[in-house]
Amino acid sequence: MRHLLDTNTCIAILTDGREALTFGGQAAATADLAVSAITVWELECDGALAERAAENRARLDVFLAGIRVLPFGSEAARRGGELFAVLEREGLRLQTADCLIAGHALSAQLTLVTQDKDFLRVPGLAVVDWLPGGYRRGKK
Repeated sequence: MRHLLDTNTCIAILTDGREALTFGGQAAATADLAVSAITVWELECDGALAERAAENRARLDVFLAGIRVLPFGSEAARRGGELFAVLEREGLRLQTADCLIAGHALSAQLTLVTQDKDFLRVPGLAVVDWLPGGYRRGKK
């Protein structure tokens, strides 16, 4: 396992299929991919609030059955809390869930796959964007 998929990357896969990803010109085996339990929470929230909650739920269940979900433990919580404090002191606020996901990636020494540029300001976090330039949900 080498990459942690952020919520926006998971949404792209759920919306447009795995072919929405460019993998930076490389192939990525499913064994190299994981999602944080925090990302699962975000996906559950978004799906439950949507108009087609049952359809979203079914699609999410299929997605999660095919990928490793990393439990959020005390080391990830510690890293996320430290990160929140560092960024807060510098006036570079990051959403709480994003701090937790970044802390999880840091604690597991994984590269975060995201389109969210806010993660670029996280010290020590390796970030890649596998979505094509200009990608918008539902528009491959």
